[in-house]
Amino acid sequence: MRNLLLAVLILFSTSAFASPEWRSKPIQCAEVTEVYQAYIWRYDLKPLFVGVSTIADSELQPIPTAIAFYLNDNGHWLFLELGDNDACVVSMGNGWDPNISEELLDKILFGKNNT
Repeated sequence: MRNLLLAVLILFSTSAFASPEWRSKPIQCAEVTEVYQAYIWRYDLKPLFVGVSTIADSELQPIPTAIAFYLNDNGHWLFLELGDNDACVVSMGNGWDPNISEELLDKILFGKNNT
């Protein structure tokens, strides 16, 4: 679990020299029941953790929203952002490994070995 938290912190941390920018990417959203039918029930996903995140509306005003990370026994995973009546698939994949090494993460993120 410690390695998972470290990986999440590394992925979401920013450098003092970085200049984050707003980007758009395709995200699937639908009513909660539709998302559950299409992914969670279909692939027998179980919640691993939930939390509260802050997103921005179209006027860049902060809005608290629920997030949930689901996983099944085969390593399929799903990361959701949950609104009033809808759920958005932020990301999904296969091959969940909570014990990823720092060296492998560096190689994935930066294309090099940690020295």
